[in-house]
Amino acid sequence: MNYGQRKLRELIEKIALELRDPADNYVQQSDVIKVLLERLRYGNVDEAIAAEVINLVAGSEVRGFFNSRKPKFTSQGSLYFPGFWLPLGKGKRVQMSDASNFDLIAYGDGVRGNREKIDAAEDRTRAYVAERAAALEANPGRRLHWAEVHLFGYNPEEQDPDEYLIGDEDE
Repeated sequence: MNYGQRKLRELIEKIALELRDPADNYVQQSDVIKVLLERLRYGNVDEAIAAEVINLVAGSEVRGFFNSRKPKFTSQGSLYFPGFWLPLGKGKRVQMSDASNFDLIAYGDGVRGNREKIDAAEDRTRAYVAERAAALEANPGRRLHWAEVHLFGYNPEEQDPDEYLIGDEDE
């Protein structure tokens, strides 16, 4: 993570903590976005944060474009549309009209691999939620942080919230 990303995440976290409802500790994502936009609009941010926001917007828009152009079944009952783009892995794409046999096979392999990753992640998440919910039910009045520290060995000194065990892949 670069300096700009880290500073932007720190700012977002600061805003979220400022906006927490004291009654229930909840925060509305839309409120955080609104305050962040106000600070960006009026230049109340570090130059590195502003540069990172530009990078994020560009990346988000490019990903959004390619996601909107992924193959999906059309009114003709086919995945084919010449303007769709096949994701081939590692950020590489080819427009369907230009796809070769090898491209089509790579796309199919990627779809299968993605489904397996999604299924595995969903299984891990369901198991985590069930285990933690059972622990909290057995300890009424406790919160998740207590359970993580006292029952599951979480140590905040050992993990940065922006470092993940499983990295995001550009797909």
